[in-house]
Amino acid sequence: MFKSLLSTKPGLASPIFCIFRNILKTIRYTFICLISACLCTAGLCGCAGNEPFQDLIDRVVMQNDSVAGIIMHVDCPRLGISWTGVSGVADVRKNTLLGKEQPFRIASITKTFVSAALLRLNEEGRISLDDTIGTYLSSGNLNRLMADGYATDGITVRHLMNHTGGIFDYATSGLFFAKIYEDPEHWWTREEQLELAMQEGEPVGTPGAVFSYSDTGYILLGEMIENVTGKSLAASLRELIGYESLELCFTWMETQEEPAQRMGEQAETAGLVHPYHNGTDFFAYSPSIDLYGGGGLVSTVSDLAVFFRALFENRVFRNEETLSLMQTTPSFPGGYKPAQNYGLGLQIAEIDGITFYYHTGF
Repeated sequence: MFKSLLSTKPGLASPIFCIFRNILKTIRYTFICLISACLCTAGLCGCAGNEPFQDLIDRVVMQNDSVAGIIMHVDCPRLGISWTGVSGVADVRKNTLLGKEQPFRIASITKTFVSAALLRLNEEGRISLDDTIGTYLSSGNLNRLMADGYATDGITVRHLMNHTGGIFDYATSGLFFAKIYEDPEHWWTREEQLELAMQEGEPVGTPGAVFSYSDTGYILLGEMIENVTGKSLAASLRELIGYESLELCFTWMETQEEPAQRMGEQAETAGLVHPYHNGTDFFAYSPSIDLYGGGGLVSTVSDLAVFFRALFENRVFRNEETLSLMQTTPSFPGGYKPAQNYGLGLQIAEIDGITFYYHTGF
């Protein structure tokens, strides 16, 4: 079984999947392999190296003008492989080389953490995935959805987790990006993003009928976790997933947790990898753009590899069947085929006949 995660930009998955295919030629008979990668896009830069797999990531950076750099971790215990490599830069303007353990905003990979936390609450009997969302949402946000025509009595927690709730995605709105560029330092609230989704789009089909990726759904899930636990999303994820027991030392929720507490001196010297979109450096933009459950976590490739290995070795959940539940894709009526296979916070694909579990991040 092949398990992986990556962080890339929309439209730039192909170079990374080429890396995975090349690695599979070497390790396709390994029972468990984890590959975690941070891919930042901007301009051309390369950094040569002679370690295993290094040529693969160097080639991607050198052959793609929009790729500023890659950090990649490969973990294959049966072959005695635990390797981290870098190529390119973390900051194009300063030409700062990437560090192997440099933290970065993992963006939508946060959704896997949020789903894992919800499944832990489900194990504890504090949330039922088949309850309607009104059971756990604030009355204010529930009313916002109902006022825009959403049949909230038919939308379940599970629907939001697998993107079949029919909730319009505020992050795809042109107005959202226009506002970001107009005022990069504006501090967004969860309610503002929900209001924008209601303003800009209509319900996308009936609940359970179609797949429609939605950051709006996940910021609602983030609120549910906070309402059920009575704690911040950051504290809830840390406790429910068990960061300390898993030794996730370099993972934190941006603005809700202090990086110095998590990384010590490394936080002062490394800094975050700069994220780029269409040539724009989003490093100085408000992190509230993507913070409330659809994104928000900062981590390293090594910490992400630790998390995903623990997840698939059932060291996050208490019950073995919970992992199977997370990997289960929804059934759709009328022979409908979704744009992608998606479980509960997990994207699912096949590469050369091998099942691949992952999540991309903006």
